[in-house]
Amino acid sequence: MPATLLITRPRGRAERFARDCRQLIGHEIPILIAPVVRTIAQTIKADLTAYRGLIITSEAGLNAIDWPAAAPRPVVYAVGSHTAKLARAAGFDAIDGGGDADALVATIIAASPIGPLLHLHGSETRGDIRARLTDAGLHVEACVAYRQQDVELDGATIALLQGPAPVVLPVFSVRSALRLLKYRSAPTHHIVAISDAVARAWPPDTNPIHVAECPTAISMAQSVAALYEED
Repeated sequence: MPATLLITRPRGRAERFARDCRQLIGHEIPILIAPVVRTIAQTIKADLTAYRGLIITSEAGLNAIDWPAAAPRPVVYAVGSHTAKLARAAGFDAIDGGGDADALVATIIAASPIGPLLHLHGSETRGDIRARLTDAGLHVEACVAYRQQDVELDGATIALLQGPAPVVLPVFSVRSALRLLKYRSAPTHHIVAISDAVARAWPPDTNPIHVAECPTAISMAQSVAALYEED
């Protein structure tokens, strides 16, 4: 019996990730979707049309936008290729920032945009994007577009995490890592981390840890698929 792929992302993103993994693996595997975080949109009070560019660091930030139909759309600086693709589908001219906060900051600085820019982010942020861009001389403001609410895992999912049956557990953020650690995953389960920062959040010598080559969902799916090829 192959390992169960336990996906704890918010449901929409989890379902897309499951499809990507199935496609790469090439055959059916047991998959359980059990989000540990729920994304809740916030009312954006800023006048979005006043900005020359929007900085979007997650799909949730893009989904929070209710753009006036008649207003010209600014350029979107998106954290990665998937968010950029969604922004283009929504009618924006989008620039792929490279996959993580460091690459996004470098991309925006290199573009030398004329501000003001607005960073739409969650209630918890990482990467100091606004501060770093401001230090580089750019006019950047920020606005909370969504918040994340913790979700408790059900008994069956906890039993899977703590039990002897093999599990592959992709972890997409430090927040998710900290949420999952409280359930004490069995030491034989394989952790796939999206970045070194996420890997460092997991205690050393507790589980086999694999770090994706790039901090993107497709690179995570490739890392997951590689584990199933080893079976």
